[in-house]
Formats: sequence, C-alpha cells, structure tokens
Amino acid sequence: MIYYNEFELDWSNCHEDLKIKVYGDYQPYEERTWHYPGCDEHYELEEVIVAETGARISLLGDSEEEIRIMIIEKIHEEKDYAKYGYMMGH
Repeated sequence: MIYYNEFELDWSNCHEDLKIKVYGDYQPYEERTWHYPGCDEHYELEEVIVAETGARISLLGDSEEEIRIMIIEKIHEEKDYAKYGYMMGH
C-alpha cells in the first residue's frame, strides 16, 4: 500500500536554512509471506518547494537522500506518537 504525503521540514543546504515542503509517496515495510513478496520501506520524492515562496528546488543525489531519510524518521516519530502517546528515543 502506497500513501501520498506532504511534510514540512527545516533543512539546511550549503547556503541557507530553509523551511521546505516535501511531497511524495511513502511505501511502508511489508513482510514477505508465502503469497506476497513483501517490500522494503521507501519514500519517493515527487516535489520539494521552499515554504515561503513556493519556489521548486532541484536536488542533487546527496541532498535528495538526506531529505528522504529525514522524512522516514519523521514518519517513524509520528507512528510512535500515535501508538505510544510520546516519541520513542526522545
């Protein structure tokens, strides 16, 4: 099952600190079964924009991976909060 998501993050590139909006698709981990191959957790970035201006940001590989990791961590924090009422590891 894939979920379309929108996130707002604080992100620093080489030149400045930005508040960005990230749009994309989240695929949670699904366990393999006898009848289903399962899948790894993944977030596919569709669009990244500067929150204040709406300007679209083109990302290089390392920046894209950094934002993807930040999104997956945020998803895990939100899941923990929904499940336990607080964020695990904090």
